Amino acid sequence: YAGESVNDIFDTLPYAAPGENDNALDKAIDALTAYFTPKQNIKYEVYIFQQAKQEQGENLAAYYTRLRKLAMTCNFMDIDCKIKSQIVQTCLSAKLHRRTLGDPGITLTQLIE
Repeated sequence: YAGESVNDIFDTLPYAAPGENDNALDKAIDALTAYFTPKQNIKYEVYIFQQAKQEQGENLAAYYTRLRKLAMTCNFMDIDCKIKSQIVQTCLSAKLHRRTLGDPGITLTQLIE
């Protein structure tokens, strides 16, 4: 028994009655798990990604790794393209800016080498 408050929540959930071959406990656990699982706010995750900037003293490899981790929660169709764009726009290196703007075909792998 999980307590009165969980029972009150369970009573308000859209809950399909278990069928003949279904386990009622499994159905209840699935309904409560779906309710209590944190929901991901993609717009917020994208906002956090777009706010990321290379910090003073942070090398490009560390910045790339940080962006890659942030991008994992954004559901981008092309993560590498978004990371490359973010690096180009927010890195601290003027040399890297010139290099990427001078060669629009540069890949993310070439950029971080």
